[in-house]
Amino acid sequence: MINETAYGNFAPDGRSYILKKPLMDRPWMNVLSNGRWCYVASHLGGGYSFLDNPTVGRITRWHIDGTPRDNTGKFLYLRDEETGEWWTANGYPPTKKLDKWESRIGLGFNEIRSEANGIGARMRYFCPMPDPTITGGVGDPCLIWQVELKNETDRVRTIGATSYVEMALGNWNEDTSWREFYILFNRQKQGGNSMLTRSTMWVKYEGGWQAMNESGNNIPFEHSVFLASSAEVTGYEGDRHKFVGSYRDLKDPVAMETGQLGNNLSVGRDACQALQHKFEIQPGESVKFVMVLGAIPYESDDTSPLTDKYLDWDKAEAAFAANQAYWAYVTESPRVETPDESLNILVNDWY
Repeated sequence: MINETAYGNFAPDGRSYILKKPLMDRPWMNVLSNGRWCYVASHLGGGYSFLDNPTVGRITRWHIDGTPRDNTGKFLYLRDEETGEWWTANGYPPTKKLDKWESRIGLGFNEIRSEANGIGARMRYFCPMPDPTITGGVGDPCLIWQVELKNETDRVRTIGATSYVEMALGNWNEDTSWREFYILFNRQKQGGNSMLTRSTMWVKYEGGWQAMNESGNNIPFEHSVFLASSAEVTGYEGDRHKFVGSYRDLKDPVAMETGQLGNNLSVGRDACQALQHKFEIQPGESVKFVMVLGAIPYESDDTSPLTDKYLDWDKAEAAFAANQAYWAYVTESPRVETPDESLNILVNDWY
């Protein structure tokens, strides 16, 4: 192992850092960006996404203060449908201990590997990248989220897998200061394997104050945001309150206690995007699926420009290979070779 510490160590190729401790003093953040979509990603799958501008183009919600919280993000809840026992593949909440866990903070990606109750999980988050040879090029406005679940036991398992993403469309300042007002303008649609969320109210200013009749106020948020899955969706939830429940939080959501999602849409309510799947997994076998969190024009309901391109395991794998080729190109020159392997890794790939 390279530079092993209490937190983890570099992978042998030096292109990712492997964390072994899920609950650290502070979230370990990695900026996954393609010039348009950006996911400020924590080692637990927490953090937030934005499009173009982190203040007025916020896509998902995240909380941080003097006592850091890393309790909202792109989470995957897993549930044994025979026993009712549930946990997350992410390593959060801390009340649900996992048998194995590691998080790989990589060049252009984060990957979480975990195991609990005989079910192994591997999740990878990354953005599709532009052609690195084109100056100023940007990638498609989406995040790709790959999931693989493996049955490590000697019996057939029925596993529920429920994604959870908390929406905060538009201006971050307004969402944190006046959320009870701005959630009134949330609108959702659901069809097939995807959910679509839009907001009919947006304050576009980037700082300071603008008169109410300014063009940057009181207009629809210019994007519709969707979460789509390549796997069959057996239930969904768009109302954050219905998913979490009264006097609960994401450490103990009522949806995991009951195992049922209410198939509610958020119309004037605090919005989430939760998609439920159920898999029967044979001993030693795996299931794989892809989720895409992306943005399309406000007026559109058509996700196909992004889902046709990425919502398939092989297509997602090709996009990840392109992602890694992008970062190899960016870091290929200059390269240094010194007697200190740790210095080589830091200078060549991370500085």
